[in-house]
Amino acid sequence: MISRMPQVLTWSGYREEMARVQEIYADLVTQSLSRIIRNMEETQPESARLLTTELHSASGSALSRVLLAPETTSRIRRFRPEGPPEAASFLTESLQAEAALGGRTVKPGKEIWTALGDAKVLPSGKVVRGPSIPGFMPLDLDSPYGMTIDVAGSSSRVPPRKPLAGTERKMVLERMNKVSRGIAATSDVVKYFVVEFTKVLVLQKDETQGFSSGSEGRYVGRSTIGNPQLPGVDELELAEAVVHEAIHSLLYMQEHYQPWALSESLYSLEQKVVSPWTGTALPVRPFLQACFVWYGVLNFWSRAALAGTFSQRMVLARINKAASGFLKGPLLSLLEKEDRDATSQEVKDAIVAMQKIVRDSATG
Repeated sequence: MISRMPQVLTWSGYREEMARVQEIYADLVTQSLSRIIRNMEETQPESARLLTTELHSASGSALSRVLLAPETTSRIRRFRPEGPPEAASFLTESLQAEAALGGRTVKPGKEIWTALGDAKVLPSGKVVRGPSIPGFMPLDLDSPYGMTIDVAGSSSRVPPRKPLAGTERKMVLERMNKVSRGIAATSDVVKYFVVEFTKVLVLQKDETQGFSSGSEGRYVGRSTIGNPQLPGVDELELAEAVVHEAIHSLLYMQEHYQPWALSESLYSLEQKVVSPWTGTALPVRPFLQACFVWYGVLNFWSRAALAGTFSQRMVLARINKAASGFLKGPLLSLLEKEDRDATSQEVKDAIVAMQKIVRDSATG
């Protein structure tokens, strides 16, 4: 499937390919859950029964929201230290929260959250929904999951921070509304893509740093934007962040069933490659992903220029930045030989193809 990315990331269609990536990933998640339940039926039969009951009574949309939520897949695809028992209780409560959203009377006796962090159920059974944007992905501004994300990028948890509130919260939601409309006006394919592959968009205020965006392979489908309330942040930065992180989600899903690495050495965190786009030193695998991400971002802004969405002057500046890395030397030459040898041929061929398309377009 990775061999199709030079076409998919042009945003000229290819929805079937996009859907296929997600379908196979969903199958992998379901298989992991089945293994957990089988194990629990022997070791914790009562927990297994409660979870199975909730799974059988859930609607299709509720199941999809819970099973593909990043907080779920981080537990059942790659176990945390808490192990399967914690995953089971998390899933059971998340399914109960979804049932409450669907109108079922649920009185959990304690506060529980949806797996996506976009609503909670109070001990009394009252449902409190978080903010949302019509036609956009779920937003998490207030959940205990979102407020303990390390916005700097690590997978570790941090002490809970205060959520966006008051005028800052209102301003951020207004900005994200504009982003949603701008992406839709640029390309209905891109709008479909970011909504499908961003399972939840976490918006957080972090006074320790500036504006940032991030995603992490352990939490597939979770995009985080840090400090979207800052005065200098505009809709272009936010739109690029949304598209950028959604592409990472697509690649994370794809890599779950078609590994890029032929050797464990490729998983090293040593910063061995200087990004030709940002000048930042990166480990090899993040650099490989960056090649696909910048290609998709370049094609997004190219479509925005044609559609006349966003500020044209600023769009052209972003096109130039996204194209810059492809217009230098061969991207694969930035890798040491041992790292090139450890990268799957399909990934290398796709990167070569993307660079050729950009260079041919620039010179033609």
